[in-house]
Amino acid sequence: MQGKALIKFFTGVALLVVAYQFLLWFPTNSVESNASQYAAAAVAQEADSNIKEERRDSFRNAYLDSVSNKTVFSIPFVKEYNYQELKQQQIAWGLDLQGGMSVVMQVDLKELIIALSGDSRNPEFLKSLDEAKTAQQSAQTDYVTLFGERYAANSDRPLARLFSVSERLKDEVTIESTDAQVLAAIRKIAGETVESTYNLLKQRIDRFGVAQPIVSLDKSTDRITVELPGVRNPKRARKYLQATANLEFWELHQNVDIQNELIALNETLKEQKKLAETLNDTTSAPVEETPETTSDSSDLAGDSTLSDLGDLDNGDLAADSVDMGPLFTLLQPVIARSNADRSGVIGYAELANVPGVEAILKSEDAKKALGGKARSVRFVWDAKSFEGTDGKNYIALYALNTKGRKNSKLSGERVIQSYPTPNPTGRGFAVSLSMDQEGARVWKKMTTDNVGRQVAVVLDNKVYSAPNVNEPIPNGNTSISGGFDNVTEAKDLANILSIGKLPAKPEIIEEAVVGPSLGAATVSAGIWSLVGGFVLVLLYMLGYYAMAGVIAVIALFLNVFFIFGSLASFGTVLTLPGIAGIVLTIGMAVDANVIIFERIREELRGGEGWKEAITKGFSHSYSAILDANITTLIVAGILYNFGLGPIKGFATVLIIGVVCSVFSAVLIGRMLFDSYMEKNKEVTVWANWSKNVLANPGINFVSKRKMAYAISGVVLTLGIISIVSTGFELGVDLQGGRSYTVQFAGDVDVTAFKKEIETSFATVGLDEENVNKTVVREFSKSTQAKITTSFLQKNTEINADSIILFKVYEAAKAYSSNDISYANFAAGEPVEGGAAGAFYLSASSKVGPTIADDIRNSAGWAAGLSLIFIFLYIFLRFNRWQYSAGALAALVHDVLFVLSIFSIFKGILPFSLEIDQAFIAAILTVIGYSINDTVVVFDRIREVGRDMQDKASFEEIVNIAVNNTISRTCITSLTTLLVVLILFLFGGSGISGFAFALLIGILVGTYSSIFIATPVVVDTTGNSNIFDAPVVEEVVAEEDAPEA
Repeated sequence: MQGKALIKFFTGVALLVVAYQFLLWFPTNSVESNASQYAAAAVAQEADSNIKEERRDSFRNAYLDSVSNKTVFSIPFVKEYNYQELKQQQIAWGLDLQGGMSVVMQVDLKELIIALSGDSRNPEFLKSLDEAKTAQQSAQTDYVTLFGERYAANSDRPLARLFSVSERLKDEVTIESTDAQVLAAIRKIAGETVESTYNLLKQRIDRFGVAQPIVSLDKSTDRITVELPGVRNPKRARKYLQATANLEFWELHQNVDIQNELIALNETLKEQKKLAETLNDTTSAPVEETPETTSDSSDLAGDSTLSDLGDLDNGDLAADSVDMGPLFTLLQPVIARSNADRSGVIGYAELANVPGVEAILKSEDAKKALGGKARSVRFVWDAKSFEGTDGKNYIALYALNTKGRKNSKLSGERVIQSYPTPNPTGRGFAVSLSMDQEGARVWKKMTTDNVGRQVAVVLDNKVYSAPNVNEPIPNGNTSISGGFDNVTEAKDLANILSIGKLPAKPEIIEEAVVGPSLGAATVSAGIWSLVGGFVLVLLYMLGYYAMAGVIAVIALFLNVFFIFGSLASFGTVLTLPGIAGIVLTIGMAVDANVIIFERIREELRGGEGWKEAITKGFSHSYSAILDANITTLIVAGILYNFGLGPIKGFATVLIIGVVCSVFSAVLIGRMLFDSYMEKNKEVTVWANWSKNVLANPGINFVSKRKMAYAISGVVLTLGIISIVSTGFELGVDLQGGRSYTVQFAGDVDVTAFKKEIETSFATVGLDEENVNKTVVREFSKSTQAKITTSFLQKNTEINADSIILFKVYEAAKAYSSNDISYANFAAGEPVEGGAAGAFYLSASSKVGPTIADDIRNSAGWAAGLSLIFIFLYIFLRFNRWQYSAGALAALVHDVLFVLSIFSIFKGILPFSLEIDQAFIAAILTVIGYSINDTVVVFDRIREVGRDMQDKASFEEIVNIAVNNTISRTCITSLTTLLVVLILFLFGGSGISGFAFALLIGILVGTYSSIFIATPVVVDTTGNSNIFDAPVVEEVVAEEDAPEA
């Protein structure tokens, strides 16, 4: 073997590098163990389990932050490592394995463009902005371009008339500027705004207290992706990430100032309703017939959780609040009948009624009722909801006294310091603020003018605090006492304020949350499937190939060693699909060994001595191994470029796995064989029972092609009919929407639970067409239910996330008849000492329409390019279009076959057949596997044809080639099926659909390489000679060359 010394050298270097990577795990683990012990000791006295977990994580991360830049491990004369450097050399668990939260945020540029226009109220301009925002939900184009397109359709007026007045655009836009020039200037500032938002968010996240957060910006779409490993409180993370930190200080209207106007408005609406009833108008209820609210209304509901609930004093509510007027049906007014009843609170509304109240208060009727006060009133909601004595959840409404101003006289720009402190006026914590000199002056005047009244501290259009002013505050110090129940909430707000206001609001358009218990279960399932698949392959190779099997086992061990070492050196984030990729790689790694061993067996049966058989077996196998693995790399490379999130990780593992497999099987395997040959030790390549298994069975495969065509035609016809008529069970990442996984104490009756979900959703009174389209099915085990829904997906103007999650909670509560609190349900962990029947949210995800479109488009491009590149590679490699046509026909057949099975059997099989990102990865893997199998057969056809083209017909040549490779085809398929079966049975529900697609794909891919690809080559060739073209030379071993 040429270059044996060089191969030994590189193998030794590779082993040392990989061993070094594994060595770094020990000091890393030691530091993290110390951090866990420190955190456990710090919270040992905490009684509340939820707070204890959160504080323990906070202390642990604080400890790791403290050593992130300190030397914690040193190799003398080589390198000193701090914790951060060590951690970057480790394989990191993905969020699906350790739990945590991942979000994709779209930077909202609407308000920026309005500001650049000088706050233009031009109807066509505002309409174009709204239409662009709607279009952005399903478009891949940036917001500025969409706005330009919509404005051109809505108005003949040049954009320069709107934007030439802008101070920020004065150097780039004049009244003479074209629309393209104006849009280019806007796009430049928009890009700077997005970049600034991204940088400020990174600073924020660095203070959030999680280990190894990942923040990235996609400039082409203005999207920011954030991964927060180990986060246990998604509500806190959402609030922290989306807060723009627009802090304002406002005077308040008291209830007595506008209560008469609100009563008059309610009476007007009552008269209109009576008139409509008289005219037999059958319009729907007021909540449903009100127009859509403004873009701020989602903020008004807030990310309020119903876990922080106080008591609503019935004395605060008007005695006549039960009067059935359209406004007072939704809003319970606080009526001042004496000075003692004066309050800054205008009224209370149930959380679900916020959109209806908003719509009424922004109507023309409201403006007429308010009269001259309309310009000085801005309605805002409290930052938190609470539970009233009637058990319902309410939120308070305030009326800011703007005096006609858009911006407050005093804002967060004047705050120079913010920090958490104990609440001086009650329980919990507050955020203390210190202002600069100008801020202190304005604050002193505001508090002097409002002694005896309330003022409002407003953050992002929500009232966090509305203190009563007892005396002027001269020193510029104040506090926000917005009901912070723990120091973490107060600290978060202090961090947000100290970093500063975001120039644009980031909105979450995709979200995934995995609870730590589900993550731990996923790790366990993934590791066991990995070990199980590995052991099965080892036993099979030892039992079938005897001594050669030992060499294969050594190569497999080194293969796994190299894979994990490579992943660690690249700092790869290992996800569940990544583990699946390793399991699949183990199965496919055997293929190179099988090709070589089967060729050696063939040479031995042909009368060669064992040394000559080994030499020729390797040399005649290189071409097939090269072709098979290059086609797999083509698919993996395309998957890496077009895949998102965990699928990109799967592609990374697959690429590394293919390279390591070829290296270990071909080079190391050959080196091990040579070491036996040098010692004149014979290496057996079969056990007694397996010596002649599938040894040239002599089957006329080509003659059976018409029967195969018929079988495939029937199945594909049924599949296409099913696809067209019933479609697929699309996952939330392909259709958009939300999914929730709920863990119960006992078995779940998904039919009964689905009825509770639909009943709960129906009470919202919105989006009725999607109420009954919710899918509820068993997930992972009989005690888990997964809810997938598009309910309220298009309702961007209300706080749909909070509403839907609370409705899922109500449904689970009704189903289980257990009185667990919403806080414990949303915490994502079982309650310590909880009652039997307790339930909790173990995972959730949200995907907006834009992201779903991106994923679908990426899937289409990935599949299409895979087929094109494979077609071209086969054409270049075999020099005949007939081979490319056969390969393409087989691939299209395999993809349609798998899709047909998923459509026909959805809802029938006892596990999910969702079409999601993992399924897309499975389809592309099936393409790679199928072409791998097909190329091996084609390679043998070419080889046999070169030797026998004058002695046999083309059909006979094809039959000989297929019979020669049938043992390799069956053995490779069997070993791969074994590991995928283990993955399917024990890998957990997160990849059951992925594994099932692979099972079907491997079976169909094996079938199609023999009964579809090869027959198509036969039928398209006819009587022509396809062996007369020059043949690409095979790589041959130069056994006679001198060793290096």
